[in-house]
Amino acid sequence: MDALWLVVCIVSAVGLSYDDPRWMLIAPLAFGVYKLVAWAGFAVIGPDPDAPQRSATPPQRLALLRVFALGSRSERLFDAVTVHWRHVGSVELIAGPDLATTTIEPHELLDFVRGRLARRFITDPAALQQRMRELDRQPDQDWRYRVNDFFCTDDSWRAVLARIVTECDAVLMDLRGFNAERAGCVWEIKELLQTVSLGRIVLLVDATTDEQFLRTAIEQGWAALSADSPNVGMAAPVLRLFRVRSLGGDTVRALLGELSAATKRASPSTMSLGAGAAQAAALSG
Repeated sequence: MDALWLVVCIVSAVGLSYDDPRWMLIAPLAFGVYKLVAWAGFAVIGPDPDAPQRSATPPQRLALLRVFALGSRSERLFDAVTVHWRHVGSVELIAGPDLATTTIEPHELLDFVRGRLARRFITDPAALQQRMRELDRQPDQDWRYRVNDFFCTDDSWRAVLARIVTECDAVLMDLRGFNAERAGCVWEIKELLQTVSLGRIVLLVDATTDEQFLRTAIEQGWAALSADSPNVGMAAPVLRLFRVRSLGGDTVRALLGELSAATKRASPSTMSLGAGAAQAAALSG
């Protein structure tokens, strides 16, 4: 609304300035009067009783990992989840071409046009620390939290991912299309097992997921856990899968329920990891 009124003030002043250029000075004056009247009016009528209220619950940060080769399928999942999740917390992910048109922000576009996008890339631990300090963790005026994307190089993405998943409240990993060719995803799975409590992890799978290879990767990651992993010593370790056929409304609601539970859950109950082996199981979605 401010932008609309500013345009009206400028256009009106331009019309008057044909008679005398000094009429251009009326544009900022008129805009200031509008802001004063708006402030006074809202002070008189008070807050809208139907407006959403800011929750006293701390924001819940969601880390989104995925197979980059999914393309538009990643974009559909991103849209379906974030349109709801951003009302309760931020979404953090590593930037990639699959979500470039969805997550790009105006300042990033301007940097790209001016050939300065390279300065957005995280190249070393100091740059990562600086990026974490710059994260906007407060909701915008439309009550939604931000999507924080991280631009990484081949040398830095592992450190960035490890930092993101460690600090977020829940991790959603989209493993549709996962197979033996996705070496990067294999590393991510092992890193999740090493650094993130199993209860905070939800793995999204479908008919295109090579579940046999997934079980193998999980077994290898579980066998290689170090002593400082939060998952060491768990009495009955289990890893949660969420199986989808399509991203319909009921499926998305069920997935959001699982992610919400993951922010509170100490240990889920889907894929058993007992005795160093992952046994097949899945949650219908």
